[in-house]
Amino acid sequence: MWSIKPAPFAQLGAAFALVMVLAGCASTKPATIASAKPPPPALTPLDQFKPELEPSLDRLALTPHPGGVLSEAQKAVLRTLAASLIGREDAKLTVNVPSSGGAGTPEDQTALAAASFLSANGVRVDQIRMARYEVRAGGAPIVLSHPSLVAKGPDCSKGWDDYAATGSNRVNQHFGCAAAANLAALVADPRDLAHPTGEQPADAARRTMVFDKYRKGELTASAKDDQASGAVSTAVK
Repeated sequence: MWSIKPAPFAQLGAAFALVMVLAGCASTKPATIASAKPPPPALTPLDQFKPELEPSLDRLALTPHPGGVLSEAQKAVLRTLAASLIGREDAKLTVNVPSSGGAGTPEDQTALAAASFLSANGVRVDQIRMARYEVRAGGAPIVLSHPSLVAKGPDCSKGWDDYAATGSNRVNQHFGCAAAANLAALVADPRDLAHPTGEQPADAARRTMVFDKYRKGELTASAKDDQASGAVSTAVK
């Protein structure tokens, strides 16, 4: 059994000395995210229920390997982690190394290899911090942790109105509850519920080409191929 309990950090090598200079002494206190502001009063019936954002701490455990050699499975999950951190100015990743490690041990080598791999895949060096955590026995993993948000939907299981009672012509008090719960369960990035995702730049080359064809009176639609023609196959009659 192992449990994370931060302990004083010992420098894990010159590779991330710059991180410690930029970030100062890495705090071992869990990172937190400010809770979302209370939602405004419902303006329409569909605004009665909305998913709520709650702070969370995502963790990823890596098994140490001799020489710090990362397996293909570890590289795959680290690529996914790096993609989720790119562009997030507030995201800070902590690489927690078990206290059983030390200079030249598989634990320290794997931790440095993971941090270097993340940096090579787009994570800024100043986003990565190194820390130790105490363990009661050997064989503990490298634990990568970072603060995140979780979307929580409303509880729609209680207090349902009688849908047959429509004499007052009022909206049911659970109207929109299921839609909000489904949205919380399906959203890929909970941050999109707090603010819209930034737009990508428009395709200026495509726009210019379409305008040129329009001015010349030519067809602006893309050319169709056999797969998009909609023709019925004549292979079987």
